[in-house]
Amino acid sequence: MPAHGRSGPTIGLKIADVTRRQQLIDRLSSLGALVVGATASAEADILITDRSEARTDQATIFLGEDWSSLAAGDLGEMPLAILPYEPSQGELALALSALAQGLCLMPRKLVGDLLERGSGPAQLSLADEEAWEARLSGREREVLAILVDGGSNKAIARSLDVSVHTAKFHVASLRDKLNARGRADIVAIALRRGLVAL
Repeated sequence: MPAHGRSGPTIGLKIADVTRRQQLIDRLSSLGALVVGATASAEADILITDRSEARTDQATIFLGEDWSSLAAGDLGEMPLAILPYEPSQGELALALSALAQGLCLMPRKLVGDLLERGSGPAQLSLADEEAWEARLSGREREVLAILVDGGSNKAIARSLDVSVHTAKFHVASLRDKLNARGRADIVAIALRRGLVAL
């Protein structure tokens, strides 16, 4: 993403207010980003705009509190960040970092609205849930149930009459199959996908 000898990405700004635009340019420049003119914003790595209807085919940071058009529309495939109307330098740095990694950054309320509407990435069809269940062995489902109850590797071993080493192996297998980062993530993914009942 770096361009023109800078350490950060190129940024296109589509901000109507001249004073706000200059404040953003100052904050972004101190973060090592190169701000290009509005006419060159289509070639920039990231677009920053205060117009929520301006969804583009590039990584975008929206500024403002009105995300109703975003919640109602297609968010597209590109990384997206939504920040307050006047973001701090720290918020801008966080958003730039998230977008550089292909992530989205948005307020909890918007995430909730998207999931309620059934358009968020966590929304799975019944066929997807059945496919996930089919990928797990019977023993892995037993281990998963114990993990959801907060069981340690020793508790898994005792409950299933296996060694602690075997319990660790099953937990590692679940982590790999669910693409989880750790035990807590295994539980969160399993609950989100409906793989276990509470």
